[in-house]
Amino acid sequence: MQAIFMFDFLENYHEEYDVIFLDIEMPGSNGLEAAREIHSKDDAVGIIFVTSMVPYAINGYEVNAIF
Repeated sequence: MQAIFMFDFLENYHEEYDVIFLDIEMPGSNGLEAAREIHSKDDAVGIIFVTSMVPYAINGYEVNAIF
């Protein structure tokens, strides 16, 4: 998903998904910040980070990401 679509997604998000897949590093966006925003609107949704970057993966625990 391109960054502009991510901003639209976050702006219009409402509780409709069980799971969301995110990359941690996206052009113009940060997956951790996106996860925080999503959880501020829907704390029940599961977030799965797709990354091979171990330092970032550890930060996923801050937003209760599923690995």
